[in-house]
Amino acid sequence: NLQESLPAFLALVTLGIILEENLVTLGYSWIGLRIAYLLSYSYGIEKIRSYIWIASVVVLVLMALRFI
Repeated sequence: NLQESLPAFLALVTLGIILEENLVTLGYSWIGLRIAYLLSYSYGIEKIRSYIWIASVVVLVLMALRFI
């Protein structure tokens, strides 16, 4: 799961740096959600894990929308 979203995150953060777009809050939100996802995966909490994953994808979309 991280293998699909980490490259997108890194690309968006790099683009944000180049274009001087402030993505700090969204970036930290994504990292926090990924940590929460890892913890929910480790403890076998399946229902909340899906919602956390969806939220992390939404954050990536919000990051991308900042460039429009």
